[in-house]
Amino acid sequence: MAQEIPIGAENVSNGMYVTKLDCPWSDTPFLLQGFLIQDQEDIETLKKYCKHIYIDPMQSSIPIEYIKRFEKRELLANADYKDIPLPESIGAKNQYEILNSVEDEIKIFRAGHLKLTDNVHQTLEQIKKGEKISITTLDSAIEPLVNSIIRNPDAATLLNQIEEKDTYTYNHSLSCAITAVAFGRQLGFPKEDLKSLALGALLFDIGKVKLPSSLLMKTENFTQEEFEFIKKHVELGLDIIKQNIGLDDTTVLMMWTHHERFLGQGYPRGLKGNEIPLVGRIAGIIDCYNAMTSQRPYAKAIPAHEAIKQLYQWRDIFFQKELVETFIQSIGMFPVGTLVELSTGEVGVIISQNPKRRLKPKVMLILDSEKNPLGCFATRDLQTDERDKQGNPIEIKRGLEKGAYHINPKDFYL
Repeated sequence: MAQEIPIGAENVSNGMYVTKLDCPWSDTPFLLQGFLIQDQEDIETLKKYCKHIYIDPMQSSIPIEYIKRFEKRELLANADYKDIPLPESIGAKNQYEILNSVEDEIKIFRAGHLKLTDNVHQTLEQIKKGEKISITTLDSAIEPLVNSIIRNPDAATLLNQIEEKDTYTYNHSLSCAITAVAFGRQLGFPKEDLKSLALGALLFDIGKVKLPSSLLMKTENFTQEEFEFIKKHVELGLDIIKQNIGLDDTTVLMMWTHHERFLGQGYPRGLKGNEIPLVGRIAGIIDCYNAMTSQRPYAKAIPAHEAIKQLYQWRDIFFQKELVETFIQSIGMFPVGTLVELSTGEVGVIISQNPKRRLKPKVMLILDSEKNPLGCFATRDLQTDERDKQGNPIEIKRGLEKGAYHINPKDFYL
């Protein structure tokens, strides 16, 4: 397969097949993460939102020789890399220790997870009906989540990865809340602030439930007018929460600023750098990561490790560098729930992180080196089990897409 070719947005033309942008897809009207440029409107929109894009010559309808005339080789040089450096100094003042194993914590938190999922579903239904939401009820559901993530952040993340949710908005709200608390834990936030982060993450996208379902379920790229309407979900969300007492400033700020971007490319106000409150900068990373890794009507989920690489490439462009690196520390290069293939050929699922060595997590093995199912699912800790019988280093060779080899972690782990 031919390699993607990066070119400047000023050189795009009809017949080119776009595979990647230099910005989050969700910040543009382009829903389809891979599409053929067909008219001048596509070209002008790409120029408006992007500086460079990636073209697949195999799916383009114009000669590869023409596309390669505009290739930006300096972008290709940075397109692939194995390891992302994780500065030990960031998050070093973390006040939390791992208190329970993942297995024990899942047993403790499972009831709390069910309560939280029910409450998220109930809250979204209340908003759709125009009813006031119960902040007290949400607070009581968030408390067990925060307590669980304080004890061990991997259990809630794993549960959320393998439990099926019915809609994108529902899944997104719940995933953002879990990710927000894990991120805040890594930053050393006190418990009350972790609760505020969770509530803000649950609610910052609720304005979307007031948008037409036909727009949310669209499977073609937005028109510019439709995209401007989509942006109104921020104001719609603020209108919803104004009807509810008991919300603190964190929730309001996260809702108001989660689409602002570090160099001012975001909306609704085009804030830059420290003009964006800290919780808004945190919310933007959480929102973008969970959008990329979620299945949506118009786009397939990308593997978590690929989303991590994208975020890293966007540091100090769309998101603050230090926060991006701390976020990666909080969830790992290969987050819990990720299917991976090891250098031994074995296939397994990441079940917990090693906080000091994020490229050396614990893996539950599901397939042997010949890709045959294992009868007994052993756990390999890459921090201590570093070499195979021949003395070769055991490493993660690559991350796999969800469902690879027809594996559903829920069948094996819970």
